[in-house]
Amino acid sequence: MERRIPGVAGRRGRGAALALAGGLAVAGAPALEALGAPPVMIVRMVAKGQVRVAHREVQDLLVRNPDDADLHATLGAALSAASFYPDALVAFSFAAGSAWYEKRGAGYHADALAQVGRGAEAAELRAELLAVSGARERNEVGIRVRMVDDHLVGGDLDAALELAEALVADHGDYLLPWAVLAEVHLARGDRDEVEWALLQGRRLGQPDQLRLAVVETRLLLDDGQAEAAFQRIELMRRAHFRELDMWALRMDTLTAAGAAEEALSIAGMERFGFQDHPAFTAATARALAATGDRAAAEALLAGALAAHPGNRALQGALRGAPEAAGGQ
Repeated sequence: MERRIPGVAGRRGRGAALALAGGLAVAGAPALEALGAPPVMIVRMVAKGQVRVAHREVQDLLVRNPDDADLHATLGAALSAASFYPDALVAFSFAAGSAWYEKRGAGYHADALAQVGRGAEAAELRAELLAVSGARERNEVGIRVRMVDDHLVGGDLDAALELAEALVADHGDYLLPWAVLAEVHLARGDRDEVEWALLQGRRLGQPDQLRLAVVETRLLLDDGQAEAAFQRIELMRRAHFRELDMWALRMDTLTAAGAAEEALSIAGMERFGFQDHPAFTAATARALAATGDRAAAEALLAGALAAHPGNRALQGALRGAPEAAGGQ
């Protein structure tokens, strides 16, 4: 039976335009075959922000090698890293037997599963990876943090809390588990527990840790201190400029401060033209609503929810969103 090559055919809406843009040639881009093993170089390109180039190159390679499981796994990784999660899942469905998937690609697969709302499956996949990887302690902490995130993104806050508490019990000498526990408590609305977890984490130093800054910024937003919230997350921008979640939160601080148009200018930047991240989309929708274009905000969210039906960032994204004075 002929195997389908995941590509841009059949994409809908904004995703279609972005995928086609990804096929454009980029002047001066080196050919992958001249750089070395395709999976390694493609993922390196993605890590450097060269997502369009990476996507184009792996598509070209798949045309010539349609049955190469490693290339399908690499396409899935590139799409997941670019936050085209539903398309990544299609690519991963053709990656059976890929040695590269087993070694490097499964984490990208878990990311995609979580972002479409399949958090339990994502966490289970990471648990399997952890069981067979023999990860060092710091890597183990990172994998278990992502398992908490899987349930947070998918909306299972009880499962997220159980994993976060176990992580703190095992690795409470690291800041990151405390910051993630605080984030879970914040999602559950347990303000006193948030403050307690932050207190424990701050004792370990590292005030520039992104997850700590995210929780502190959200607390400031909840308290109506939009300017202070903006200043807190702004400190993270240079060190974490590739993190779409950071940019989404930065947009929310601007919207809360009455600068929704400035937030939308971020959404319209060329650097963000080839991505489809749910949290970024939700922040864009809130900024649109704040300018008075509620209909556009709702349409944007409807399209995103169709592709990511269980994503917590998209569900109720406009609940309590600021409205423009006299807005629609």
